[in-house]
Parts: sequence; C-alpha cells; structure tokens
Amino acid sequence: MTTAPDLPRVDEPVFRVEALPLLPYAPHPGLLILTAPHCVLRSIPAYQELTTWRGNTRVLLLRTRRVLADAEHARHVPGVHAVTAIPAGEITVEARFAVVYARYLGQLRHQPPRPSLLAGSPVTCASSIAHATTRPREMTLLPHLTTLSARGVVRDVVVWEWMWWPEAHLRVGPDLPDENLLRSMLPRLLWLRHATRHNQLPRTRAGSLLAQALNGRALSIQDVYRHFRLVRELLGNRTTSSPPHVTRTSREPRNGVDPSSARRLRHHPRSQGSRPTTLGQSTRLPVQA
Repeated sequence: MTTAPDLPRVDEPVFRVEALPLLPYAPHPGLLILTAPHCVLRSIPAYQELTTWRGNTRVLLLRTRRVLADAEHARHVPGVHAVTAIPAGEITVEARFAVVYARYLGQLRHQPPRPSLLAGSPVTCASSIAHATTRPREMTLLPHLTTLSARGVVRDVVVWEWMWWPEAHLRVGPDLPDENLLRSMLPRLLWLRHATRHNQLPRTRAGSLLAQALNGRALSIQDVYRHFRLVRELLGNRTTSSPPHVTRTSREPRNGVDPSSARRLRHHPRSQGSRPTTLGQSTRLPVQA
C-alpha cells in the first residue's frame, strides 16, 4: 500500500510576529511544551509552568540535557500540543515562532485515527539547537519553509523539525535528498518560495511544471522533496549566497530605500515594557498578561 505525503490542501498562512504570544526569560536550556490544562505533565515538579496562552494553553519549560529523549517522551503524553527545544536565556522571536509553528503542524496533521508511526506532537527547535544536538541515525532534521511578517515586511524563513526517518518517508515522500545538500540549498529555496508566492517563477519548462504542480500554493518542503529535480533545475543558475527575499508593502516608498524597512522584520513591536526583538537574537520579553 502506498501512503501519499500529507500536503496541506490550502496554502499555509503568513505568520505575524505581532501575533506570537510572549514568553519570559528561560533560566536554563530545555524544552518548551504547549499543553492542555488537564495534561499530567503540569503536576510533575520538573516541568515549570511559564505562562498561559490564548485558549487556556499552558506553556511549560523542562530543564534537560537529554533533549531528544525527553522530547520523544513528552510528545506522546496526552494533552501535549507541541514541543520545541530552546537554549538558555532570552526567548527569541525564532524560538516563539518555532513553538507556534509546531502547534500549527500538530493541528494540520491531527486527522484521527492515525497510525502509531504518525502519533505524537511535532518537535521543533531553534537553529542553534538543531545543528548542535547529536541525533540518532534513524532521525532526520526537516527544514520547513514558511513565511513570517512584521509591521508590513514579509520574509520567508526556516523552522526546523526533528522527525524519525519512517515518519519522514510517509509525510514528505519516499525519496529524500541528502541532508547536507538540502541545507546548502536553503538560501536558494527561500528565494524560490518567495518567487512562488508572487507568481515570479522563471518562464522555463521547469518553472512551468513546478507552477502547475503547486497550483497556486507557496513552495513547501514537501514540494521540494516531491519535485526535487525540477527544483534543482530552477536553482541551477543561482548561487548559494542568494539572500532570502523581503517584500515591502505598498505603504513603503518604491523609490529609494526606506532606512527603517530593513529593521522592521527584526524588531518585535513595542508593547508594555517590551523591547525590539531580533530573529535568532536574545532579547528579554515580558510575560503576557
């Protein structure tokens, strides 16, 4: 029996930095875990409750050096919605987005009944954790291509997810490219996602075929795996140093460069007592009331 990858039927949303729930300082490295109010993990002293998000979702922090082992346990506990590994210190926009995106993936994939191989909540991680953590050979690191906006500036970014190889084969396809090769292609893949979002694919045979396959959707990592030959052909003339594209809204000046526009994506909107936040940069964030 062949299992088709679970591609979303509709294009995923653009996630807004302003809508990402705030999180306090993390005193130690560990796991951010989103749970339901009744989750048994809340009664275990090792799991520190940081705050409550909308929908009465609880945010727990588990101090651990066994990141993958404890994440694998937590993701299968009833009532757990998402798990994200973070470093110690200020909880950055990147980490907040990673846990929100894990929650989004969990909702997208929640179509019971599910086989045991596909059970459990998604486990994402901050980029500094992703490449520094030793993982078993049976596990891969999946780079999700997604879109984040802040104050009218839109940028395509990567969210990392740990996934066992058998699950990866079922979710994204049986033929997975070399992980190091895929990582080297990420800047160009973000450019290609930008092109698909704005209907700017090259007018070539490969561009036409990929546009037909996407049918109006933005390029996802599942699409990269399924149409890898087309993607490599389209990226053949681009260098690995191509920067991710940033889109300015119509309110920004078209002639010349708005000096504030380059900072808008990196900065979190000011709220009560909050400071600008940079993706991947540590900045203290207040607890949401």
